[in-house]
Amino acid sequence: MQVVRKRHIAAIVLNWNRARYTLACVASLRATYGAHRLSVIVVDNGSKDSSWEELKQLTPADVTLIQTGENLGYAGGNNVGIRAALDLEVDYIWILNNDTLIHHHCLDELLRAAEKYPQAGVLVPKILYKDLPGTLWYAGGSYNPVLARTVHRGIGAQDESRFDATCDVTFATGCSLFVRREIFELSGLFDDRYFLYWEDVEFSCRVLHAGYKICFVPTARIWHEEGTSSDHNERLSPTYHYYTTRNRLWYIREKNLGWTKVSAYMFTIPLLLRRLAPLITRREHFWVEKSAAIVSGLRDGVFGRPPSGSKL
Repeated sequence: MQVVRKRHIAAIVLNWNRARYTLACVASLRATYGAHRLSVIVVDNGSKDSSWEELKQLTPADVTLIQTGENLGYAGGNNVGIRAALDLEVDYIWILNNDTLIHHHCLDELLRAAEKYPQAGVLVPKILYKDLPGTLWYAGGSYNPVLARTVHRGIGAQDESRFDATCDVTFATGCSLFVRREIFELSGLFDDRYFLYWEDVEFSCRVLHAGYKICFVPTARIWHEEGTSSDHNERLSPTYHYYTTRNRLWYIREKNLGWTKVSAYMFTIPLLLRRLAPLITRREHFWVEKSAAIVSGLRDGVFGRPPSGSKL
C-alpha cells in the first residue's frame, strides 16, 4: 500500500438553516482524521433559523465557525471558507455539502489518489444515496457542450464493479470537491455571480482549461444524507427554477464556443420553455411563482444579466 506523507487538509461545510445535517456531517468527518491534520471550517450562510446557536456546540477544538451575516449562495458562502482555508496554508481543500456523511477511509483514499496523480487538480469520490443503500448518485460526471447538459454517470444504478475504475471526468459535482490549494491560487475561487447551481460546472471548466485533470476516485465513498426526497423537493421551488434556468444560459453565453454555442441554445431554450407548460396546465403549488422564475431566468440568462440579489 502506498504511504502518503502527512498533509494538512481543510474541510469546508456550508450551512444554511439546517444545522442538524451540518452537525452530522462534521461528526462523520471526525472519523476520517487518521494520521493527517484536518481542519474543519463550518460557514453559516446567514441562516434565518436557530442554526448559529446550534452550531456553537462545536467547540474551537473541533471546528472553526464563521458567520457570513447574509446568504451569499453556495458560491459566495464557500468562497468565505476557501479564503479562511488558504490562510491556514493547507495542502488541500475539501468542499462538502452539509447533507453528506463520510466513510471513514474516504480522506485516505482521496489523498492516496492525489499523491499518485499529481495532474489531478480536483478529485471526486463515489457518492451514494443514504436512504437507498447501494444506489449511486454520482460515479463521475461529464458536461456535453452540444446540449449544455451535465450527466452524473451511474445515477440511480446499483453500485457495481463497472463503476470501480479510477478515471478522468469532465464534471466535478459541488457535493464533494477535493481540491489542491494551487487550483484556487491559479484559477480563482467559485464565480459568485452564479450564486447557486452551475458554479461547479463553471469551476470544472476552469480547472480543465488550466491544464489539470478531474479524477474520479471510486474507493473514496460518501453518502447523501437526504437522498432522493430532498432532490425532488428542491425541484419544486421557484429558487431552483430561476437559478438552473439563468445559470445554464449564462454558462452557454460565457463558455460555449462557435457552433456548440448555437446548438446549446437551440436545445436548451425550447427545453426550458417546455418546463412552463406543465406548470401552467396543472397549476400545481406555487405555479405562478415558478413560471415567473423560469421567465426571469430566461430573460437574465439570454441577456447576460446577473441576478439582482438572492432569490432565496
